[in-house]
Amino acid sequence: SLVKISIPSSVTKIGMFSFRNCKSLINISIPPSAISIGYNAFENCIKLTKIRLPDNIVSIENDTFANCKSLTNIIIPSSVKSIGKYAFCGSNLTSISIPFSVTLIDTGVFKYCFQLLYVSIPSSVTSIGYNSFEGCKKLKEINLPDSINSIGADAFKKCQSLQKIVFPSSITSIERSAFED
Repeated sequence: SLVKISIPSSVTKIGMFSFRNCKSLINISIPPSAISIGYNAFENCIKLTKIRLPDNIVSIENDTFANCKSLTNIIIPSSVKSIGKYAFCGSNLTSISIPFSVTLIDTGVFKYCFQLLYVSIPSSVTSIGYNSFEGCKKLKEINLPDSINSIGADAFKKCQSLQKIVFPSSITSIERSAFED
């Protein structure tokens, strides 16, 4: 029944599934020494409300924060170059700013983030993967930068509140059911 964890500064890697299903975990402190967090590390930590990612993390792996139902806010450091598939799927993020170091919004990253109202996509992103924002029921508007050239299948499917989207002239591909209601 872990509630709070403070990882020592000697730790450089948090392995796969490390804290998965720690359903009582509310707060975790990750030291600046950590450069890697493995797949599914905090998946299903349904009470996790506070986590600060160190400034030298280079990737957020697949399913890292999937189904963290109490997670409403996270700051992604500018050191992050990639965000893995379904990384925040099923969390309750209300807004997210993706750093300029990221070039791809991968499969299902924000799928079923029902409380997501706002997302900032930088001009470094060239592709939005399939299911990326599927089921983000409260997302009202999305501004796609001129760098976007493809939108994957089901990317904005079931985003019932989406009222406005401006497509850049750089777009060459919009896959099946990308905006299906």
